[in-house]
Formats: sequence, C-alpha cells, structure tokens
Amino acid sequence: MKPFVTALGICAALLVCAPAYASAFTWEGDAGGGDCNWSTDENWAGRGYPDGSGHTATITSMTYCWPTVDGTWEIDDLTMGNSSYLAVQTFTLTVDVFTVNASSAVTITGSSGMVYPDSIVINGGSTLTVSSGSVETY
Repeated sequence: MKPFVTALGICAALLVCAPAYASAFTWEGDAGGGDCNWSTDENWAGRGYPDGSGHTATITSMTYCWPTVDGTWEIDDLTMGNSSYLAVQTFTLTVDVFTVNASSAVTITGSSGMVYPDSIVINGGSTLTVSSGSVETY
C-alpha cells in the first residue's frame, strides 16, 4: 500500500506544479476539412481550433477562405490583420482582447452574429468595418 500512496503523492505534486499552457492558433483557411468553419481542425495551423479559456486566435492570412464562426465560442484573444474577414453568422464570439493590426482593414460580416470583446485595440492606420452583425464591448 505504501508504494501506491507514494506514487499517488508524486503524481499529485506533478499536477500541482505543472505549468498552465495557453494555446495559440493561427488561421490557415486551406479548407482541408472541406469548409471554412472555425471548428474545423484542418483550417488552423497545427490542427485544432480555439474554443476556450487560455486560447488565442490569429487571423491575418488564408490559403482558400476566411473563417466562419459556426458556434458560440469564448477565447482570450483575437488578433486580425492584413485585410482579413470574419463571418460570425448567427453566433457569438466572446474575446477578452480584440486587436486589429497596424494598417489593416478588417471586416466583420454575419446576419445577426456578434463579436463580443472586453476591449478593442485598433493600431495605427487600421480600420474595423462591421458590415452586418455587431461588435459590442462588455
């Protein structure tokens, strides 16, 4: 019994001391999964998609298509640039910080969707256009 208790104690100590890693995702938009959906792993570099606390998303280029938010997601940070587009459709994307890179023209589209950031940072020379849907801070 003692070796089991010792092993259990070591495992618990390792879990407590293990660092928390944030996950960074970069949009490729290569439609490897057959669509342009946010939740399609193949559309993000490294495969997998941002869908929770500690996750960040960068959308500055694409091979085939810009992302379509196909569910309600909450992530820490969203950075967009290089004349990128984000279609939110009827869903909500909640982010802590929404950043538009310098000299970029970013467009948000969607029928009634919403990007819901805690704060918006628009760097010098950039524009943010909301052609439909909305961007509202909370």
